[in-house]
Amino acid sequence: PGRKREAYRDQMSVDYIIKPCPFCGSIHIQVDKCTKRVRCKDCFATSGMITKLIQKGVPEEEAPIRAWNTRSYEENN
Repeated sequence: PGRKREAYRDQMSVDYIIKPCPFCGSIHIQVDKCTKRVRCKDCFATSGMITKLIQKGVPEEEAPIRAWNTRSYEENN
């Protein structure tokens, strides 16, 4: 309630914009460089696997953010 639902820049990597959580709308998102996952600090949702993205040539540091930002309705269009 009252939270802005807009993308913000990841503090660790200013080059990538991270979308809000697709489940709860939170903008409290964390990029874990060790596990290569993106996680919502409010509902604990995590990004998907990044193996396919890396195989497609996406840089390893960008893959978790790209996985987080991908929405299923965007994949089907």
